[in-house]
Amino acid sequence: MKYIRLRAVADIAMDVVVGPSTPCKKGCAACCRIALPITVSEARILSRASGKRMRWWVRLLSPREAQAKMVENTAKYKGVACPFLVNEECSVYEARPIQCRTHHVLEADASRCDPHADAEVGKYDMLWIEDAAAALMGEERFADIREFFK
Repeated sequence: MKYIRLRAVADIAMDVVVGPSTPCKKGCAACCRIALPITVSEARILSRASGKRMRWWVRLLSPREAQAKMVENTAKYKGVACPFLVNEECSVYEARPIQCRTHHVLEADASRCDPHADAEVGKYDMLWIEDAAAALMGEERFADIREFFK
């Protein structure tokens, strides 16, 4: 229940604070081809929302391991579409993870959306929402969204 309320807070923060200054809106898919570590709980939510079966035989990582593996996954999944991207739209938009809700750029368009690019990109600091989500999930295990779903 707290996670659902936190998603609502993220949506309000993005709509009110970030929305007027960003090209990031429903229907934009510029960030849907980057690494996205999600927890088992988030995978379950996506499974229920989409009807897709979640893979359980993936290697799950602790929060610390997931952070360390991010560099490898950034290269591995760069350009690889999220399994929920259908016709350049998120098919689970209402159930999307916190990181999807808070990712944004403050640019004229979304062409510089890659969070791991070399160039600095303007954005608001929304880590407080991601940190709150991490605190709620405790030591829950992670895997990239593409590992849970094909």
